[in-house]
Amino acid sequence: MGGAKALVAQSLTPDGIKVVERAIPTAIPGTAVVQILAAGIGPGHGYLVTHEVPGFSFPVPSVYGSNAVGRVVSVGSDAISIKGGQLVVVDPFTTARDDADVEIIVGLID
Repeated sequence: MGGAKALVAQSLTPDGIKVVERAIPTAIPGTAVVQILAAGIGPGHGYLVTHEVPGFSFPVPSVYGSNAVGRVVSVGSDAISIKGGQLVVVDPFTTARDDADVEIIVGLID
């Protein structure tokens, strides 16, 4: 597998959104690297880059997408059940493996 492609908002203009090649990250403890096969981009992303929203500034550069389906490429050294090659769903909300009281949500915060 070569580099990874990502849809990146490099600026808040229509021509500032581009598909770019990025280096494939290395999995570290607590993470997994997933080759994305399909990803959803919600209408909120488009709205945020085309409208001024009081009290919020869209961070740039920013990589689009949150929900996805993909295949695990590599896992951190502390992985217990996930293995390379597994088909997985990437969800912006998750519960920590080692502490069910820890919940994580991916989002944009200003």
